[in-house]
Amino acid sequence: MRKKILIIPIVLLIFIIGYTIADNLDNDSRVALNSDLIYYLSVKYDGVDVLGVESSDATVSEVYSDVINVTDRIPDGLIFNGFSESDDGTIGAVRRDNNGIQCLGKVIDDTNEDGNIGVWNNDNTEYTYHGLHYNANTRTVSFKVKNLKAGCVLNVGIKTKTPTKVDDPNTEVVEKRRDFYNYAVAWESIQTAISNVVHVYIGENNSIMHTVTYQIIGDIPSNYISPPTLSYIKDTTVSVDNNINIEGYTFNGWTSNDVVITDGTFKMPDNNVIITGSFTQNTPYTVTYNIEGDVPSKYVVPLTKNYYENTDVVVDSLNNGDIFNGYKFNGWSSNDVNILDNSFVMPSKNVVITGSFTKLKYKVIYKFQGTVIPDNSASLLPSTQEYNAGDNVVLESINNVAGYEFLGWNKENSFIMPDNDVIVYGEWKKKNGEFEPSITIEEVNGKDYYQVGDKINYKITVTNHENYPIKDVIIKEDLDVVFKDVNYTLVDNIATIEAIDANSSFDIYAEYTVLSSDSNSITNSVSLIGALADNSYELKDKDYSSQVTSNLKSKLKICTTVKGVNVGNSFNIKVYNNNLEYYVKLMHGECDTLFIEPGTYKIFEILPQEYTLESVSGISMNGANLVVSQGVNYQVNFVNRFKNKKFMHIFGEIVNRIGGQ
Repeated sequence: MRKKILIIPIVLLIFIIGYTIADNLDNDSRVALNSDLIYYLSVKYDGVDVLGVESSDATVSEVYSDVINVTDRIPDGLIFNGFSESDDGTIGAVRRDNNGIQCLGKVIDDTNEDGNIGVWNNDNTEYTYHGLHYNANTRTVSFKVKNLKAGCVLNVGIKTKTPTKVDDPNTEVVEKRRDFYNYAVAWESIQTAISNVVHVYIGENNSIMHTVTYQIIGDIPSNYISPPTLSYIKDTTVSVDNNINIEGYTFNGWTSNDVVITDGTFKMPDNNVIITGSFTQNTPYTVTYNIEGDVPSKYVVPLTKNYYENTDVVVDSLNNGDIFNGYKFNGWSSNDVNILDNSFVMPSKNVVITGSFTKLKYKVIYKFQGTVIPDNSASLLPSTQEYNAGDNVVLESINNVAGYEFLGWNKENSFIMPDNDVIVYGEWKKKNGEFEPSITIEEVNGKDYYQVGDKINYKITVTNHENYPIKDVIIKEDLDVVFKDVNYTLVDNIATIEAIDANSSFDIYAEYTVLSSDSNSITNSVSLIGALADNSYELKDKDYSSQVTSNLKSKLKICTTVKGVNVGNSFNIKVYNNNLEYYVKLMHGECDTLFIEPGTYKIFEILPQEYTLESVSGISMNGANLVVSQGVNYQVNFVNRFKNKKFMHIFGEIVNRIGGQ
């Protein structure tokens, strides 16, 4: 995060008595006698936040000022008339691109006047208005701005009036011209900025002017900004620039070899004037933070920091009343300084600041809700309990009462207490009695064994044993079945029966297709998971389920391979016993899968005459028995080799020749 230097331009407006329109004046303008002047100070703040957003006239960024001190010495000869009033009595910041949008940042109101009227003190030496100060002895306006957001602007209007005559009655010389220069200075910690200079005058236009220039001798602070060079006519009473405030330095005042400075003013001679100042570097003092009592986990005490005398110190970390990990912060206090609005002015000594926390307790409050609540519900409610944030909370249990059943709380029974009160609500329902249906499942037209692709059909029967009907009966299948009547289907493997009459049964049919991923056997379980009845009768809490198991055929995979020459012959394999025969015809490198029931089978490869059987795996030899168990997968591999002897086979030739005498 980066902050930019303050920019403080001054805009001069003039209100001419008798006119109702205010016009901006050009710099170096001649103004009328006995007219209203308003100096508008615009305090701006710029910076780049941690996300890289840089503020501008159209953009704000998440950068905020500490305390910005602003001073503006009103030119001699002008009469101070107060400050421009705000609508709500406060002076706050607005967005630069739209003055109607509020921004963070405001003048620190250390005076708190009633309403929108500024007040003078008893001896009329200081005028204040919600944190804006005017000192009549030094003719200086001063105020402090805090938390000004980058990209925002804070405007302060200073109302003055021009003299009724050009001549200054407090001097012996009769002046024919008087010049009024105005500029402001602002500083935040080690940053200092000086505004532009605005100049107006009364009296003659063309006069011989001489300059007043400021210089510093000795050690010059890096952030020092010299007052501007100004011009005056001979015999003008000139006010020397205010003493300079720079953190870490004491300003030793202004002197001059060209004029005699008395009470901060001098009479302008008929020549240029150089005014000289100097600084003395100060000794820093420490601000140390200390926490008394318990400290919340993960809280880090602010580091000790160095500050110079008269520096505005913004207290680090939490504000009074902030909540941190279940603790309430009680604020900062000190025996060394007076902390106001989480800041103070650094004295010429070390400062110790002390804070403390109070561990908070939060309530768990029990309430019943709904239209069904037992008559003695107040006596059934658990009492309110208090816990510290982070404690494990176990909710109180509630016993059922005659004719009612407690449905539970709307929050988990065990939870970690947050840093706020928790209200848990419980609900009841009436309970006149229980009903207990039954459910069965069976195969329809079942087979001893099934294989991949076969359909298994089920009949599910729900029986109502009560003398009253039940309704909204919901059943759930374990398998991804398809219900034969879509009117019953809720979602994939869940169906509903609208109603079952008293002492009656209801059948639903479903179908399952055997998948290649199924093996050994398939067990389908069906459950009754919900049912209702009128007059507050309830389904008895128990397991309602039934299941049926279907056996699957075993898988026998047979493969053939040819070594050496392959002439494209096919191989016949016979799988048989006393009851069944299977024939498999395979080419080189092919496999086929049979689905067979448990039993003992002979497996025999019928070889073409050109081939020999080199090896067989999965059985002991060609034509041997394979004992097949239910639900087990088997594989038999035949490896054959082509016989390439003298006899020319189908790819050869026969030559017939007759010899003669």
